[in-house]
Amino acid sequence: MNDYDKYPMILTPKDVQEILNYDESQINQVYRLFNTKSFPSEKIKGKYIIPKPRFLNWLGVTQEEKI
Repeated sequence: MNDYDKYPMILTPKDVQEILNYDESQINQVYRLFNTKSFPSEKIKGKYIIPKPRFLNWLGVTQEEKI
């Protein structure tokens, strides 16, 4: 089980990679995810971000599972 509290409120692709347990060679898959319309991320000044609550909701993580 992940301890989501250790992550910042605004997640980067690197944070998402770690949460999803993707290794370094899979970073391109994470960026492809950030580029899909169904993934609720944003691109600000050329950098991808996603608010942690939005990401956890997308994952289907319930309040009890967040700790």
